Amino acid sequence: AEVWGLQLMRNTFRNPALQRLHDMGDGQGKHPWRAMNFTRGQAWSRPDAAVPELWFLESGVLVLEQTFSNCLVEVALIGCSLGVLLPEHSEGRVRALLDGQGFALPVAHVASLCPEVLLQTQQSLVRQMAVWTYCTRLHALPQVLADRMLWMEPASLTWSMDTLPWGGQGTSAAVERAVQELQRAGAVRVEGGVVQVVSVDVLRRMACGCHTSLAETASATLMPSTPAERMPPA
Repeated sequence: AEVWGLQLMRNTFRNPALQRLHDMGDGQGKHPWRAMNFTRGQAWSRPDAAVPELWFLESGVLVLEQTFSNCLVEVALIGCSLGVLLPEHSEGRVRALLDGQGFALPVAHVASLCPEVLLQTQQSLVRQMAVWTYCTRLHALPQVLADRMLWMEPASLTWSMDTLPWGGQGTSAAVERAVQELQRAGAVRVEGGVVQVVSVDVLRRMACGCHTSLAETASATLMPSTPAERMPPA
């Protein structure tokens, strides 16, 4: 808790939406922040009676899953340039793909402090969902896997076959063939069911680029629009 408090006082955030919200406040960290830590595999939905919250990540990756025909379907990756509205149980959930931490803020507080941040985070999420759909439908699975691995900062990452960020595209056999293709190209190494990135350059050449380009756009969109807004509070 002390570390989080120091971070709030220093006005330094990786997530541009969090930085903007903090800079528009009183500069003393007097927001209803709720720090959160999560580990890979955890999943959450908002209880129906709970206060609606926006989650802003500082590290780690979440995947948004929505309910369609009584099944959970992955629809978007959530990283450190986005905020996500925690869905009610009947609507879906978010699930951690990587360990991480961040802050949760009541939606009402974000709306009262800076409606533009609320709007931009929601618009960015809609774009992310559109790109996910486009990418999954039109690109081959090796391209999709390479792109999502690259987006998820692969330098120090490993995955087991059942936690790869592939989004439900194809069968387990198809995923295995896609991983083998990445391995033959020299992008990853597979040992004992564990997939590890060994060449970011090869991964980049194989990736379709959908998510990596979108992440850059989202981060730029959420930054303050004028130099004055970007200045930290005195």
